Amino acid sequence: MQCCMRKHFVPNTLWSVLAIALLGCASTGGGLKVIDAKDAKNAAFAKPKQTFSPSESPLIRVHGYGGTKVTVQLTEATRGPMGTITKDVPKASTQNAGRDISFRSEGAQIVPYERENITWTTTDLVIPLKPLPPGKYQVTVSASDGRRETQSFEVKP
Repeated sequence: MQCCMRKHFVPNTLWSVLAIALLGCASTGGGLKVIDAKDAKNAAFAKPKQTFSPSESPLIRVHGYGGTKVTVQLTEATRGPMGTITKDVPKASTQNAGRDISFRSEGAQIVPYERENITWTTTDLVIPLKPLPPGKYQVTVSASDGRRETQSFEVKP
């Protein structure tokens, strides 16, 4: 999944790497979120949703698990486990596609400057779900490094 900063021209590599390291794609705190599928384009910024209608499609976003194997399980309170998926999540990466010269306006002058094309790829795991029948659900993420997270949500008639 390409991050919100997928191709950004910057004049200084050091400042770009520091900005990416400090700010990331979004300061969401990482982890597990169940969001509305309508928010898929802005999944990094979407707020977790606790209640869905039977016509809405939940979307599971797993963030911050790059370089590990994760297992995501969906469980319904009365029916038990409804599905499990295991995925290797690659580490986030940055690539410098090279430098070039461009021009910018500074007052009444046009001046050349050097810029770099840095592509940053995040490692979000996004799992779309079909609309679910009414019930109380729980999503659990277990990682190969021992981390475990859970989020609950409900589908109301």
